[in-house]
Amino acid sequence: MAKKQFLRWSLVSLFLLLVIWQVLAQATTPATTLDKLNVRGGPTSAYPVIGAVEINTEVTIIGRSSVGDRMLIQAGDVRGWVATRYLSWADTVGLADIAVTDEVVAGIAADAQAAPTAAPVEGAAPASVLEGAGTPGTVLSDKLNLRSGAGSSFTALAQLPINSAVLIEGRNSIGNWLLINTASGRGWVASRYIRWQISEMPLANLPVTGEVIGQPADAVTAQTAPVPDAGSAPAPTESQGKVIAASLNMRVSANRTAEQVASLVRGTAVAVEARNQIGDWVLVNNGAVRGWVSTRFIDFNTGVELASLPVSNEVIGQPVTSAAGAESNATSPLAVSGDVGAMEAQLSAVPIVPVVTARTIQLYQAALRAGRNPQRFTKIGDCNSENAAFMKGFDWNNYNLGSYGSLQSTVDYFSGSFAQDSVAGKVGYSAVTVIDSTWGDPKLCKSGEAPAYCEIRTSNASFVIIMFGANDISVLTPERYESALRRILDLTIQAHSVPILSTFTTDPSLGDRWAKALQLNLITINVAREYDLPVMNFWQAAKVLPSAGMSGDNAHLTTQSGSTIAFDGNENLYGFTMRNLVALQTLNAIRQGIGG
Repeated sequence: MAKKQFLRWSLVSLFLLLVIWQVLAQATTPATTLDKLNVRGGPTSAYPVIGAVEINTEVTIIGRSSVGDRMLIQAGDVRGWVATRYLSWADTVGLADIAVTDEVVAGIAADAQAAPTAAPVEGAAPASVLEGAGTPGTVLSDKLNLRSGAGSSFTALAQLPINSAVLIEGRNSIGNWLLINTASGRGWVASRYIRWQISEMPLANLPVTGEVIGQPADAVTAQTAPVPDAGSAPAPTESQGKVIAASLNMRVSANRTAEQVASLVRGTAVAVEARNQIGDWVLVNNGAVRGWVSTRFIDFNTGVELASLPVSNEVIGQPVTSAAGAESNATSPLAVSGDVGAMEAQLSAVPIVPVVTARTIQLYQAALRAGRNPQRFTKIGDCNSENAAFMKGFDWNNYNLGSYGSLQSTVDYFSGSFAQDSVAGKVGYSAVTVIDSTWGDPKLCKSGEAPAYCEIRTSNASFVIIMFGANDISVLTPERYESALRRILDLTIQAHSVPILSTFTTDPSLGDRWAKALQLNLITINVAREYDLPVMNFWQAAKVLPSAGMSGDNAHLTTQSGSTIAFDGNENLYGFTMRNLVALQTLNAIRQGIGG
């Protein structure tokens, strides 16, 4: 009897040990450093350096920041925060699989240090009962500087105690600074030190403002540095950083395949003029030459903030494109008229593959904070989204990239997404159907839950490819289509996913049907621009195909053979093959834009 009891308890103990081991194994992730790294006391460069780890050091990832740009690691006796981009770990562990933590190992962030205490505002409400317009929030750090502008170089106006109440009025374009109203007055604070109900008011939905407290509104634009003339190389009147690589290539554009214009040696002082959208390249000059260099090889001086640099897409030696264009897709609305030729001309001018804007990155960061899977996308649409010929072959290893072999990394990155069925992508669906809870699958969707929201919740996708039109032409007016599309976008953003819109195609020989397709596509472009969202122009790509890629039923795209995807010339013959190519190119652009 005693032996049986001993054996029983031994087995129970062994089982518990295995469970504990599995929990611990899942809670941490082994990784390797890609460079010699500073280890900081907190999840930003504002915290003090408390140690260092050498290149190729094996470390353990304990957690990540909410955005995912920093990791809390353990390396021997050293515990602290490092930049995510300098770590390598197994592909089987996604960023969303790593637990979010706000642990501070040592020190106080520079912007949470003591600041001059402003005189009490006469008549101001106590922090706990602050009233007014804005989103309620709470200060997470003691002695938080309230500044006149969105950056640590602006004047500190006051000092906010921890747990004091604030009202969030807006944000800067990047979203790393918030304009708030407090019992001590209005001002700017770093967004990471404010907690609010992001589910009710996502960061991306806060209004963007460049207001500087104490300056007239028409003076705000003076805060943005002008874009230098192409080819000029002014001497850096103020060194803002130095080169830390032994030999750093300087290129004509923010791309490692771009033409090299010079090479900078270690220790070279540079002025930093601008950055690209995602900040992995900066435009610098050393007084003799200007060019783009990889951000990771520049040691910025204290006070130089990457996120506060103006955005530029300048190519050295070519006319300068406005930096504002890199922040937004917003332009004048396209005219939705009855003039077929005019509508065709407008649609033809829209790029096939979209540019990744700051808005896209902000929505992606919100998705990460909500725990969405960064390597998962899903589809919302009609029969042309449900069809096995649309992208499923990438998961079924039934594809040939042909001359587009560079897209393989994107196939790998989003592996598992391509063949997943969607409860919001079905035969007969229109833009109205997916926002109507009547159509929700009772086996998967909650009571009263619309198919679109249900799909995002169950797939946990960070990105949603949205394309309607084949059925909408017949059943919806342009006004009803636009209203439904806006609701889909609002719902998707509220669910913390990034919408990726698409135009659609139809047979141009069908007269009125063709004209209405142009109208709906122009509405899609206009709404995408208003929301500043990526939109792939499949209509433009399909123009080269026989019957614009449509089959004889005027509802389904043409296909080469079942789920086979072959970019071997078939992309110029079949609707689904072309759509697969455009969709994969768009996912590739977005993956690169977010740093995936």
